[in-house]
Parts: sequence; C-alpha cells; structure tokens
Amino acid sequence: MLQFQRPETLYRGQSNAAWDLKTNLERSCLRHDGSLDNADDREKRLRLLFVRHYHEHSQKQILHDDYLRWLALMQHHGAPTRLLDWSYSILVATYFAIEHATDDAAVWSIDNAWLRSSASAAFNAHGISESSMNVVRGRATQEEARERFNELFLQNKFTLVRAMSPFYRDTRLTAQQGTFICPGNVKISFMDNLNGMAPGTDGVTKYIIPRALHRDWLCQLYFANVTNSSLFPGLDGFSRMLNTFHPTAWDKCVKK
Repeated sequence: MLQFQRPETLYRGQSNAAWDLKTNLERSCLRHDGSLDNADDREKRLRLLFVRHYHEHSQKQILHDDYLRWLALMQHHGAPTRLLDWSYSILVATYFAIEHATDDAAVWSIDNAWLRSSASAAFNAHGISESSMNVVRGRATQEEARERFNELFLQNKFTLVRAMSPFYRDTRLTAQQGTFICPGNVKISFMDNLNGMAPGTDGVTKYIIPRALHRDWLCQLYFANVTNSSLFPGLDGFSRMLNTFHPTAWDKCVKK
C-alpha cells in the first residue's frame, strides 16, 4: 500500500505501472539507434546544440562548463537528457502518475540516504570523496562541485545513480519539490545503473495505483492544491490544469 510522506525519500510517478525507469535520453537512443552504444556521443551533441542556440531564447548567463545546470535546463524544456525527474513530495509524484493514466499507474520511491551511501561507497573505492560534490551543505565550492560532476558522471565510468540538483533552482523545480536522479553511465540503461548499486533494504519500492482510484485521488489532490496550476507556475500551468479540472470534472468531485 502507498504510504504517506517519509523523510529522506524521493518519489516518481509513472502513468503505466508496467514501465521501467527510463530517461528521455535512453528512450531517444533506443528509438533512433536501437541501442545505447552511442548514448554518450548523442548526449554530447544534444548538449552542444542546446548551448549554441540557448542565447537565441534567453538572456540569462550560464557558465559554459556548468553541465548539470545545462542538463537541468534541457530537461525543463523537454530535451532528451540523462536526468530523471523525482520529487520529495509523494503527493506531487502521485499527481504525475495518475493525471493522464489510462491503465494502472505507479509511484516509485527511493531511499535517498541509501542512494547517497551506496554512491559514496562506489566513489570511495576509487579514492573519491562524495562530500566534494555537496555545495548545499557547504562541503564544496560551486567550482569544485562542477568539476566533480563533469569528472564522475560525464565520463560514464561508474555504474550507479545519485540524486543531483543544480545550485541555481528554477521556480518549477521549487514548486514541484523536485530533484533529479542521474545515472553514472548512459551507455547502459537507468535500471542497470540502479541495479549496480549496493543492496539496500527497501531501497527501491514501486507502489501500484489501480485505475479505479484515479478520479477520486485526483479530486483529493485538487483540494490539497496539487494541480498543474501549482506545479507549473504561470498562465501555462493554469491552462494545463483546465484539461483535468473544469466544470464537468468538478461536478464529479463534489457530487460523489
């Protein structure tokens, strides 16, 4: 049974309970190439294209080598990246799971403490301190964290996943209580990276949400202010909300 919010836990909703965890980069490679053999090259080319054309659409200045921030921006705007969206809120993950689901949906949970300790063990085995990546807790400068991310993840040397957030967060990431989980090697699947982690008790759990519950749960989430309007601040988010909540849908909630 899906449990209430737990500390140190990350959640991800998926609209089909049968799906494995896959990044958009992984899906793109499998769709176009049929394999992940050239995923690292595709990632570099996509990132370069995004960086080259970014100035046509925004005046914000971003350091050229702040690759985690570039990947976060790409993910935000729908480009294929190695990042997978997760949330610290079980309600947010549930909303994304059931909003457009036509079959049984699922919410995945990952113990973030286990995720950190397992990744740390893998890094320590190679003489690398995990704390050198942690800017938020004051254990590393932004420059050190950038260099370490580029070294540990973009070289595709490690079979693991780790929760990562750019130092500068946008309003959408804040509204969704979001973070990203990043695989260490894009030439193998996200699930293979995850399964390469040290075993952990209940480290990863998948909760099934039967289709019959979706309408009632969407109504409850609406009253808890978990909608596209709150998760995507601005007129676009409000307009997207109207696809799910409009007078007809409202009647179904209040007349039940």
